[in-house]
Amino acid sequence: MNFALILFLLTVATGVVWFADRLHFAKRRPAGEPEPWWIEYPKSFFPVLLVVFLLRSFLAEPFRIPSSSMRPTLVVGDYILVNKYVYGIRLPIVERKIVPIGDPRVVLEHATRFEDALDSARVPNELIVRVDEGHGYQKFDNQVDFGKRLLEFLERHLRAAAPPGAPASPTAP
Repeated sequence: MNFALILFLLTVATGVVWFADRLHFAKRRPAGEPEPWWIEYPKSFFPVLLVVFLLRSFLAEPFRIPSSSMRPTLVVGDYILVNKYVYGIRLPIVERKIVPIGDPRVVLEHATRFEDALDSARVPNELIVRVDEGHGYQKFDNQVDFGKRLLEFLERHLRAAAPPGAPASPTAP
């Protein structure tokens, strides 16, 4: 079920009734006669639907967490409100980006700020940027490369921090 499409169609339908009443039906209605229900209800719902449609399309949208992949921070069934402006302004329904504001997967500025903070605290770190991935690695080649880089990083920094005479690996006697 495409909620955005349903909301868009309801907004358009109620807007058409509102516009038709304003241009045509209201002029033909005798003074003092109440609006028929089929005009009154859409005219009442149109502003509300329009505001909801605009807010959900361009500013923020609620989502429900479907899986436990974000535990312990978020659990299945939690609701979150996503700031859509950060991801760029998109055309509603078709989801075509019309104003690119940032990468929809990872905000690189956040990663570089974090890296700068670690650097200033003299904490060893290595920033790996994959333009074809978001949070985590889905592509196998990227997973393998990350694993190799992680092992090299740990070897480099843990060996340097090991006391003299410590075994070279955990399995060494």
